[in-house]
Amino acid sequence: MDAPKQPQKSNSVREAEHWIEALPLANVSKTSELVYDYLGGIAKNALSIKDNIAILIALEPTLEFIRRSLKKYYLGPTNTSTAQKPKIIKISLALESRAASAYAFCLRENKLKKELKPNSRQIVSAIYQALTHLCNILVICFQLYRLPPKELWLKIHRLYHFADENELTDIPICIGDDKKSTVLNAYKRCLLLATTDPYRFRHQEIGLIDQKLNDWYDLVDIIERDFDKALFVWQLDQDKMPQYRLVDQKQTEKTTCRGLVTQKLPQVINKFLETYTEKKDGISVSALQHLRHVWGVFTPREHPRMPESGKLNVCIGLSATHHSLSGEKPFAKLQQAKSTELETSPEDVELSPALKRWEKDQSSATPDPWEIMYTNINTDALAGIKPLVDMGTDEDVQKPKYKPQQWDIIDASPTGLCLASKASDNVSLLAGEIIGLQEPSQKYAYQWRIGMIRWVRCENTMVKLGIQILAPSAVGIAIQIRRDTNTDYLRGLLLPDLVNIGQPSTLILPPLEAKEGDTAHIISQNLESEVKLNRCLISNNSFQQFAYETISTIKDQVSAIRGPKDDIDSDLDSAWDEIE
Repeated sequence: MDAPKQPQKSNSVREAEHWIEALPLANVSKTSELVYDYLGGIAKNALSIKDNIAILIALEPTLEFIRRSLKKYYLGPTNTSTAQKPKIIKISLALESRAASAYAFCLRENKLKKELKPNSRQIVSAIYQALTHLCNILVICFQLYRLPPKELWLKIHRLYHFADENELTDIPICIGDDKKSTVLNAYKRCLLLATTDPYRFRHQEIGLIDQKLNDWYDLVDIIERDFDKALFVWQLDQDKMPQYRLVDQKQTEKTTCRGLVTQKLPQVINKFLETYTEKKDGISVSALQHLRHVWGVFTPREHPRMPESGKLNVCIGLSATHHSLSGEKPFAKLQQAKSTELETSPEDVELSPALKRWEKDQSSATPDPWEIMYTNINTDALAGIKPLVDMGTDEDVQKPKYKPQQWDIIDASPTGLCLASKASDNVSLLAGEIIGLQEPSQKYAYQWRIGMIRWVRCENTMVKLGIQILAPSAVGIAIQIRRDTNTDYLRGLLLPDLVNIGQPSTLILPPLEAKEGDTAHIISQNLESEVKLNRCLISNNSFQQFAYETISTIKDQVSAIRGPKDDIDSDLDSAWDEIE
C-alpha cells in the first residue's frame, strides 16, 4: 500500500481522520516521518482550535503504536545495531516533543483568541495530553540514564500551574477504553517518577514502575503551604525536578513553592509486599523496597564523596566478571577442574588512593539502608589462589565480549566509588549489574574486587557509574540448582565472609534462578559441595546474593598438592581459611 500523501493542511477533522486511517503502520519508519511532519504543520490547518485538538487526540493511538514499536528497537531484545539505536532514540524523543508542542500551540492560540472557555473539556484534554507526552520524554531519559532536555521541567510546571489557576486539575477526561484521568494525575506521574531516584533502576523497571503509579496517585498530595508535611519540594518557575525538602529548606519561603506528601505510600507498599510474588517479567521486590524507602524518609549522606583520580580495570556483568576471575578460561572447563595451584599471598599489591580510603574507612563506617557498607576484611584472603590450571585453550572464548574496560575514578566514599568513561553505547549499561574492579598495576590477573552498579547517568558524551563495593575479592564457581530436574550449571561467585558486619560467606547467582531453601551443587577450584541456600540478601534483575550453609563436601586432589599434614575442613565456608 502506498503511503498517504502528506497534507499541507487539513480542511476538516474528517479529512484528517481519513489520512490517519491510511497511515502505513506496517512501515513504522515511514509512519513516524509522516506523523512528525504533520504535527509540525498543525499551525497551517485552516481549522478551529477545537478541531485541531480533536485531530491531535485522534492521532494519539497512532503515536502510542509508534512509541511501543520504536521502544523495542532501543530497549528490547532486537538485533538493532549500535549505530541505529541513537537515531531511533532521537526519533522517539522528537515525536514526543513535537506532540507536546502541538498541544501547547493550541493552548497558546486559545489564550490569545479565547475561542474556547478555559474550563472546556478540549482545553483540559490538551493540557493532559501535553503533560503525558512530556512525561514520556522523562521515561525515555530515565530508561536510558540521560538527563532530561533543558526546560522540560519548566514546561511541565507551567502546564500544571495554568491548569491549577483555572481550576482544571481535577476535571476527569476520557483517555480511551472507558478509562478516565485528570491533569493532576498526569502531573503526579511526572513528580513520582522523578522522586524514585530513577537512575538506580534498569530500563524495564522504570516502565513497570510507571504502570504501577496508576494505583498510587490518590495516595499522594500536592500542597502549597505547611511544608513540614512534605517530603519533596520544588518551584513552579524553575527548570528543576522535585528534591528532598531537608536538602534546601529555603525553597519553602517562596510563593511558587509546592510540596509533595508521599508518606502514605510506604504503608501501602508494605502491605502489597506481604502477598506479592515476584515474577520474571514483573517489578522486582528490591525495586519496591527501594520505592518504600525513597518515598518514606530522607536519609542524608553520612559519608561525603572525596575527589579522586586514577584508573580502574572494569568488568561489567556477572559473566564478564566470572570470566576474569577464572583467569579468562572457558566456563565449560570449570566443571572439569580437579586441581589448584597455591602461591604466597602478594604483600606489595599497590592500591589506588580511592580503594585505600575504602579499606581504611570500613571499620568506622555506619551502614546506610541503600548504600550498604561492607567493612574491611583481610584482602589477602584470596590472593594466594591462582586461576584453574590445565583448562584448555581460549579458542571458544569471546574475548571482545568480556574484555575489561578502563574507567576513570571521579570520587570515592566509604560506600564505594564514582567512575566515568566516554561511551557511545550506554544502552548496554544497567543499574544493578555486578561489576569487577581491578587496579591496572595488579600483579595477579584474577584478583578483582566485586561491586554493584547503584546508578548510571549519561552526561553529554560521558557515562558515570555509582558503585557500591560488595567484597574485596571473590572466586568464580559453577553452580547447579538441585530440583526435580537438575538445571544446567550456571556461573556464580563465592564472596568471603565480612567479619566486621557479621556477614558470612555468600553466593552470587544469576537472577531468578534460585529461591530460599533450594539446594545446589557447587564446583569451586578445590572443592565440590552441596549447599542449602538460606537468606536472600539481594535480588534484582541482574543477580541474586544468598547466604548459605554447607551440607556436604567432596575432597579432591588438594590433599595431594598440600601433603598429608594438611587437614582440609569439610565445609566450603572454611575454604577461605585454607588459602595460605
